[in-house]
Amino acid sequence: YYIKPTMSAEAITRTIEGALLHTKRISVQLNEVDQEGHAFEDISGSIACYDTQSLFIFQENGEISKIQTDMINHVSILNSHKWSAIQ
Repeated sequence: YYIKPTMSAEAITRTIEGALLHTKRISVQLNEVDQEGHAFEDISGSIACYDTQSLFIFQENGEISKIQTDMINHVSILNSHKWSAIQ
């Protein structure tokens, strides 16, 4: 996986708070890389709980991931599909 642009703490907070406000799913890339310098797979899901130090994401597989906010490299809001578009 490629390394996404590093976001400031303020941008990360704004994105997470926006996702909470609008009940949107997010995708989080940690600021860790493997031995070859590649990013790990993003952690995606709904925000279960959030404070200034920790973020808990409820993933589609039923697991809840705890992420320290200072370990986040990049966070983005995922597009949701309209029910009318689902076949």
